Amino acid sequence: MSFQSWINNIPIKQARNAIKLIKDQLVTDYTAADAVVTAAFGAADTVVDNARKEVGQIAEVTLASADILASNKTPIEVIAAPGASKYIVIDDVFILNDFGTKAYAFGGTACLHYTDGSGDKVITDYPDDNTILEATADAVDWRPGIACVPVANAAIVFASATADPTTGDGDFELIVKYHIIDMS
Repeated sequence: MSFQSWINNIPIKQARNAIKLIKDQLVTDYTAADAVVTAAFGAADTVVDNARKEVGQIAEVTLASADILASNKTPIEVIAAPGASKYIVIDDVFILNDFGTKAYAFGGTACLHYTDGSGDKVITDYPDDNTILEATADAVDWRPGIACVPVANAAIVFASATADPTTGDGDFELIVKYHIIDMS
C-alpha cells in the first residue's frame, strides 16, 4: 500500500497523530544532522549555515477560512521568499482539511505555486472533489514535491486555480518540508 493510500484511509484522529509523528521525526532528523555538521565544522562556519539550509526546514501554516475563500484573488503565503539568489525546493506537503460545518465549493483545483499563484506548481493539484478541498468531514492528504523550474527569491503560496471558493468553512493545516538552495 502506498503512503498516499494509507494516509487517505485512516481515521482522522490517527491521521493527525501520524502527521505529528512524521513532523516530529523530521525535526529530530534535522536536529541530529545539524548537530553532526556543527561538530564537524563549528557553529559560525559558512559551510554549517549552507548545510543547515540543505538539510531542510519545516513550515507549519494554518490557512484560515476567510483566506481560503479569497485564495484565487489573494494567494496565501505559505513560505516567505528566501532572499536574493536563493531557491525554495519543496520535498513534501501534508494538508489537513479541518472540516467546520460546510464543505468548500472550489469549482476548480488548488495548488502550491511559486510567487503569486502564477508561478510554477510545486506539487500536483488538489482536485476539486470531496477528497481534500471539498471534503465533507476532516480529511488529510500528502503530496511530494514535483520537478519544476524554481524561481529565485520567490515565496510559496496556496492558490485556487480558477476562482475563489463560493462557500465553506473550517481551516486547512499545512506542514511543508522544504529546503533552500543558495546560488550566491
